[in-house]
Amino acid sequence: MVELRAKMAGMDPYMVFNMDEAALFYQLAPTRSYVLEQEARTMRGTPLQRSKAKLTAVVCVNATGTFKFISVIGSASQPECFRGQAEFLPLKYYSQKKAWMDEHVYRLWLADFCEALVAFKSSKAVLLLDNASGHIMNLETDQLSVEGLPANTTAWFQACDQGIIHCNKCIYKREMTSKMLVCADEHAAESPMATEARLARQIGARRGTLGVDDGKSPHVLDAMRLLKSAFEQITPSCIMRCWLKAGCLPTCVETKVPERLEAETELNDAPPDDDAHANAIVDMLRSPRSSGGDGAAIGSQLLSGNDPDALPIIRGWLGSEDDRGALFEIVNQMTESIST
Repeated sequence: MVELRAKMAGMDPYMVFNMDEAALFYQLAPTRSYVLEQEARTMRGTPLQRSKAKLTAVVCVNATGTFKFISVIGSASQPECFRGQAEFLPLKYYSQKKAWMDEHVYRLWLADFCEALVAFKSSKAVLLLDNASGHIMNLETDQLSVEGLPANTTAWFQACDQGIIHCNKCIYKREMTSKMLVCADEHAAESPMATEARLARQIGARRGTLGVDDGKSPHVLDAMRLLKSAFEQITPSCIMRCWLKAGCLPTCVETKVPERLEAETELNDAPPDDDAHANAIVDMLRSPRSSGGDGAAIGSQLLSGNDPDALPIIRGWLGSEDDRGALFEIVNQMTESIST
């Protein structure tokens, strides 16, 4: 690491990059959930909790979190779900027999990365890689220098392994589950005629073309869209903290990252606009799908979504967490109850 840090001395942290691959079981459902105690012995999982359908996510970020480049590797050269949409894919897609990185895929990825790098900034960049067999090390061009991390150190010094990939997978699983539940609600609320038409379309569909919108498990295109959405939700401050945790940067470069992190934190700490959340909650209270046993909307016993005061009440409730006076009052009440 001493030699590697010496090569990065004086670099702009904007131009220091790390790339790593990770397997993504894109149809795998969560294996844990909450159930009622009386149903615990009879509740069973689904085949999706054992799904082995796999893609490889290729994640690349810079040390300030301002450059994020993600692509996928699949085993099929042209998945069925790409028909008619191959020119409008949300991410770069590469094919390899085992859906993993090899030298051929690496060269294709590197060409796409250099193209994105030129659009980002024209300065000289350093790309840090682990010593996987598919990676070609020690490449040097006017634009890019590819450097390999020392063997058996990637678990400590690779920024993507310090939480970026894990965060991306967690958000992906949350987005996938949410999307499947929303589609299930929509299908449950549709008319019998719409249900019949949807099922008729599915009968003649080619294998691999039915996805989440059809009430099925995600196909490759669904997975790419969800993965892109998940990756966009990873904040620059999260990425910078992972780089600082990795400790792979030379001191002169690493000292510039906290300055950027502090500025990013101040920006994120600005008071949020709760109107969008308040409107979403009011719409949920009005929703016919949010109904109890008597058919009335959940929450209608306390507050109706049609109540003219619903939006101000919900907005005030959401803003109470930012009210210092209210917080101190709660702390005082808790303190008094403990003392008595």
